[in-house]
Amino acid sequence: MKRKLTFVILLLQAFFLLSQAQTVLTRINNGLKIGEIISLKKVDTISPGAAGPKQVWDFSSAEILEDFDINLEVDGSKRASSFSTYLASKEGEDRVSYLQSTPSQRLYYGLRTDKAEIKFQQPLVELTYPFAYGDEISGQMNGTYTDDAFTTVPITGNYHIKADAWGTLVLPDGVRLVNVLRVTSIREYDHEFSGSNYHFTVKRYAFYAPNQRYAVLQIKDVIYDCINCACDGTQYSALFNSQLRSTDEPLSTATRFKYTVYPNPFERDLKIDYSVEKDTRIKINLVDMMGREVKRILNKQHDAGEYKINVDMSRFHASNFILRMQVDDILYTEKLIKKEGCQKR
Repeated sequence: MKRKLTFVILLLQAFFLLSQAQTVLTRINNGLKIGEIISLKKVDTISPGAAGPKQVWDFSSAEILEDFDINLEVDGSKRASSFSTYLASKEGEDRVSYLQSTPSQRLYYGLRTDKAEIKFQQPLVELTYPFAYGDEISGQMNGTYTDDAFTTVPITGNYHIKADAWGTLVLPDGVRLVNVLRVTSIREYDHEFSGSNYHFTVKRYAFYAPNQRYAVLQIKDVIYDCINCACDGTQYSALFNSQLRSTDEPLSTATRFKYTVYPNPFERDLKIDYSVEKDTRIKINLVDMMGREVKRILNKQHDAGEYKINVDMSRFHASNFILRMQVDDILYTEKLIKKEGCQKR
């Protein structure tokens, strides 16, 4: 009995931590959009911080460097005809990554610079939708590296991606964002370069904030170890979105809206208690894990006060859902789990 009680407590703690990580990545909210230009700024060296829940990443002391743009183009054939069917992400002046966005995944096919090209036999999965705290992806890397002299060598390795942390993020320009989800990607692979054998470890940390399509901060470390020479080293880069405003300022909507959703998991009825401190328009709806709306709950102007909603979910089968609460211009999301009730024999 004691062992069973301990298991139940641990399970409830896990559900509690999951419910606190509000940012869930979906195709509708976070899929790539062709034709967009993502304006960022480069940052001097910063540490990615710790993993786990309720983190505080304060990068306000980081030195801000020059501007950096990423262009999502329709066709990459001008840079590499072998990638012409894929979306081209032009990063800076000389690098293009080739991607594909499907309803359930974001795929990475390779990259090209002015001096080399990397292409994988099977695309790497960068994200699956939805993607929430604790979710992870693993896979194999098999491809080729071709330099500007048309010398081609194989690439072999593996990759692992995990939403390993969430918390509060302070950007280098002082903007403070809450409920930020960090997705950590690690790629390890071997390939020959200029007659030497190298082992590469590429670590990328992407921080996603609510109501933002793309990562608001990216940190990348490329560590290369030469197996048969002494040419070891590290390449570092960091970028952030400097066009955001804080989501937890004393006078912001974020601090004027408080809510509780329970029980979670639930069997039939879902209860939502919330309060606002000023006149506010609130829209609440329920979407499935593909981001499709399955139930509209409310969309109306609210006076300051406390409110309670009881949502009848009896017609839905056991599944996972995302509750979306649009409060003026700020989006809150909550992952929900519906389970089947116990049936009497």
